[in-house]
Amino acid sequence: MLILPSLSLLPALIHDPFQAPPFFHLLSALKAFAAQPPYTLPLSSTLPDMKASTQSYIHLQNLYKDQAEQEKDVFKRLISPDVSISDDLIDAFVKNAHGLKVIRGSCWNALDENATALGQFLPQKKKHFFELGFI
Repeated sequence: MLILPSLSLLPALIHDPFQAPPFFHLLSALKAFAAQPPYTLPLSSTLPDMKASTQSYIHLQNLYKDQAEQEKDVFKRLISPDVSISDDLIDAFVKNAHGLKVIRGSCWNALDENATALGQFLPQKKKHFFELGFI
């Protein structure tokens, strides 16, 4: 199962480690983590809601938390020791890593120079009030 294929396409994120913001160090660690088997993101310790007996749910919740802690420790070791990032920030990043998306854009003002490219970014179909049920 391949998770975040676009993450593997990112170029080297950190050119000068002393000037890079913590987010880029976290992304670099995430890229390294996802490159290791089983090629997934770190597990979040949050267990989804489900129907189960209390005993089964608690057992599964403990398994989830233990695995999440192990993976978070692996993730922390992938961050350069020269970088100081708080545990709270790392916890929040790992917990929400599944929500990250790579969005590639254009340089600022690039569309100003090319009117044809600007036309391609405009919506193809405009919504009208009557299409939405308003008259």
